[in-house]
Parts: sequence; C-alpha cells; structure tokens
Amino acid sequence: MQNRHGTSEESMENQPRTVTSRFLALMTSVANAAAKARGVRAVERARKCLAEATVAKVELNAFTELRDEKSVMADVEAAQARWERGEARSPVDGLLFAVKDNICQAQTRSSAASRMLSNFVAPYDATCVSRLQAAGAIPMGRTNQDEFGMGSFGLNSYYGPSYRPGDHRVAGGSSSGSAIAVATEACHFALGSDTGGSVRLPAAFCGVMGFKPSYGRISRHGLISYASSLDTIGLLSGDVGIIAEAFGVCAGPDSNDSTCITSPLESCPLPNETQSDAAAIPLRVGIPVEYNVAELSEDARAAWHAQVEHVKICLGPETSIVPMSVPSVRDALPAYYVLACAEASSNLARYDGVQYGHRAAWSDDFETLHQEYTASRTEGFGAEVQRRILMGAHVLSAEAFDTLYLRANAVRDALREDFSAVFHHVDFLITPVAPGPAPTPEEAAQQDLVQSYLTDVMTVPSSLAGLPSMALPFARTSTSQEDVGSYQLIAGPRQDAKLLSTARLLSAA
Repeated sequence: MQNRHGTSEESMENQPRTVTSRFLALMTSVANAAAKARGVRAVERARKCLAEATVAKVELNAFTELRDEKSVMADVEAAQARWERGEARSPVDGLLFAVKDNICQAQTRSSAASRMLSNFVAPYDATCVSRLQAAGAIPMGRTNQDEFGMGSFGLNSYYGPSYRPGDHRVAGGSSSGSAIAVATEACHFALGSDTGGSVRLPAAFCGVMGFKPSYGRISRHGLISYASSLDTIGLLSGDVGIIAEAFGVCAGPDSNDSTCITSPLESCPLPNETQSDAAAIPLRVGIPVEYNVAELSEDARAAWHAQVEHVKICLGPETSIVPMSVPSVRDALPAYYVLACAEASSNLARYDGVQYGHRAAWSDDFETLHQEYTASRTEGFGAEVQRRILMGAHVLSAEAFDTLYLRANAVRDALREDFSAVFHHVDFLITPVAPGPAPTPEEAAQQDLVQSYLTDVMTVPSSLAGLPSMALPFARTSTSQEDVGSYQLIAGPRQDAKLLSTARLLSAA
C-alpha cells in the first residue's frame, strides 16, 4: 500500500490572467512559424473545413447547428488580414473551433442535446468561448452530444445518435460530435466537456487527441452542469500544438467561477521533437496494475504493452517503466456513479417546466402542480438522464446517504491520496482509454447497464482525482481490426504543462 499524502487547496483570488502567460509562451515558442503559416492560409483552410462540416452534419449527425458560412468566412478573412499585417491576436487567430452543445454561446441555442432545453438561447458566452473569440479563434458550429453529458457512446441525444466516420460505429461519448468534427477536419479544434471520460473516450474512438485539464484550470462559467465537482472543459484536435495553444488562451482564473485554480501552471522544459533531447530529461512512466481489469479485451491488453514500448522509444532509453499500484482505483467506478448521479439529481432539479426548461402542454388531468412538473420532466428528459436522476435521488435519501454517498466520498479522498503518493515516484501513468473497441450502435444498445458503465472504467479515476489526462492515438494492433490503439497519459496534480509538452513529443514520433 502506498503512503497517503493530502494536498492543500490554493486560496482563491481574482487576479489578472497572467497565470497562463508563461505557459503560453513556453508551448508556442516552437510553433510560431507553424502558426503564421496557418494564419496566412486561413481562408483556404477554412473553406475546406466548412465543406467537411456540411458532410459531417448530414452523414454523421456531428452538429446540432452550423453557423452561417458567410459570417464565418468574413471572420476568417479578417483574421488572415491580421496575420498578413503582422498583427495576429494569438496563435489561434483564424482557427475554426466547434463548441459542444452544453457550452453556452450568446444568442445561440445551447440545449445540451436535450428536449428540456431545446428552445434555450443563451444570453451570454461561456468564459472559454469569449476568451477564444477575443484571441481571434472563430466558432463555426455546435456539436452533438449525449444529453447533459450522460453517456459513453453518443447515442443519447435529442437530435439523434452520432456516428464515427468511416464505419458508422459509435463515436464515443459524451463529446461525440466534437470528436467527429475534429476527425473529419471540419474544424481545427473543438471544445468538449469531460466529467468521467467524455473528451478522452470519443477522442480514442475517433482517433484524435483529447485533453482533460486539471479540474479548475478552465473556468466552468457557461457550462451547463452535470456533476459540478467533476465537470471539466476539455479540448480535442488532431494537433497537440493547437490543443496547447487553445488551452493557453482558455485557462486562468475567472471571477465567475470560484473553483478556478489561481496558482500558476507548473513550468517544465519543452522538449524538442527529437529523441536525443528527450533522453537528456529521463522520465519515469508508471504502469498501474489495477487497470489490468478482467473486462480488458486481449487486443486492448496487447495494444497497451505495445504502447508502453512506443512511449519508451519516443522518450529515450533513459526512460524508466515502473509497475505501480493505485489501490483505490478498484473502487473508482462505483464511487464515480454514486457521486455523479447525486450531483446530477441536484443540478437538474431546476428544470421543472415552470422555472426553466420544457413545459408539458396543459391537461385537464392535472390536478396539482406536482403533476405538471412530472409531465414536463418526463417529456423533457431522455431515459438515461431520468435513470441517473432517480439513482442520484436515492443516493441522497436518508437511508442511503451514509452507506453510499459518504462512502463514495471516502473512496474519492483515498484515490487522491493514492495518486499523490504514486506521483512522488513517477512522472506519468500510461493506461488504456477504453476496455475494448468501439461497438456498433446495435451492440451498444444490447449492453446491460453495468456493461455500458464499464466503458468508463479507465477514465473515471483521473476525473475523481481532478488530474490532467490525455487520450493519444496509436497504430491499430497488427492482429486485429479492433481499434484499441489510443492510450491515456495521466500526469500528477496540476502538471498540465508537463503533460502537453510530453504529448507533443510523443505525437511527433
């Protein structure tokens, strides 16, 4: 058993956004030339993206809404002109980005893919959206998702299921549309949200990169809540450099979100994209034995071993591979569903058809206000959302609070301590992202509840601990067509910069 170490929280202060300036300079110093090359070709690149977006919306149901093409191109032309004058606002100036449907955009329908909010037009921008726009990035559409972020396959949407490009298997959830948008090159990067794996899982299924920052690094202001202590805005792209640039813009304290981290990002040397430079910085990579679960398919297990070897080659011969134990990981999945459902039950109580959300048509059968609430919520919420609300209500009931909710919180505390102890000995952990390949929609529909929830078994531990983690694509196994090639890199508490700089090196190999 590892020694347990607690972590102290930083005091919250509203400071100027200097918190990310050092990191932004660090991560973009080697990419300025690439950013300028993108910028002076912004119009050409945007036209290709928008053509792909139209196809992705029609054929894969990736988008709930696409922005008017003329408006997008006007913004792109202005951005390209800034680059040509040498007045670019930031490295992301002129890049197109997609926005998950649970992240608010001013004067735009922001429905979290739910009938309950199908007519909700947000009156303001989420902090991440406003910061990206101020930096010159251009929103081009809103992406489909599992309703309120509840799902692992992208099938639980009021607007219908989304499909992975190429074979129409599930795209992963809940940020399904964001992953598809990036995979089809309909945008340069996309915003998603990750509560228990909702950025990393679709990124893995669609073969792109998905980054979940440390909890609190990006403001949640403007994110439609699922589970507030877990919800994290993340980024997806085919280019880790673009993820780093967009993260540098989005991250930082926000007076509208008291949970934001105000301490500076950890500094770290940015390795050049060569093995010799990597070898000068020996790293220790841990293999957590608890992730070798019975549900892990043989192909996924074989891919995991191959990925470990790949990482060692990329990071240099001095890299150490260390088996590690994170004991509380065994209890992470049930603890996650107890806590997430409890928070969802509370957060979604506001949607009753009177204060907020879809309102059922009046019926003469209604004798009480409670009956109207019941009808509105039954019509407004899909089956999976209703299930999690009911589970959460039970968890918070008097008879279950001590045995379920308090025990789940104890598991979460133990998990944080276990991870803290592990990261005294290693720099990263490498694990699978999913226990097996992306199923077909028919296969997913046939899974029972436990099988469905087990899809998240690899991703929820770092979510419960608030750790930065990233899904990175890797070649498919040679023995099977099963797409189990993506792997997850998990860094220590608040080591976002270190994770991204290492991911840049790994992706360049």
